[in-house]
Amino acid sequence: MRTYKSLAMQSVEGKSVNATSKQYDNAYKTLHRYVAKLKEKLDHNPNLTRAELTLDSVGYIKNRQVFTNLEEEALANYSKKAADFYYGLTPYEPRKLAYEVAMKNNKAMSDS
Repeated sequence: MRTYKSLAMQSVEGKSVNATSKQYDNAYKTLHRYVAKLKEKLDHNPNLTRAELTLDSVGYIKNRQVFTNLEEEALANYSKKAADFYYGLTPYEPRKLAYEVAMKNNKAMSDS
């Protein structure tokens, strides 16, 4: 099975998305979405070579993520250590800690 990038490149270069998806037995809508993202990126940067034309992220994004991955990992490690020292934490306590850290660092958060 070929990757969506190689299939999408065929579509960007002129072959139809429908024909490509049927030829390689891949989902049309997924390939169409991938091609649309590649074409949008190519429109913004027309001088990109084929090797440079990649997507930064594919799939689902964390649209309500408050902390960076590094900050989130540090909070998780701290919570684990605190649970070891104090013989466990209630589920509420790590959430409260995360909220307090976010407020202290002026992180953008939703109201919920």
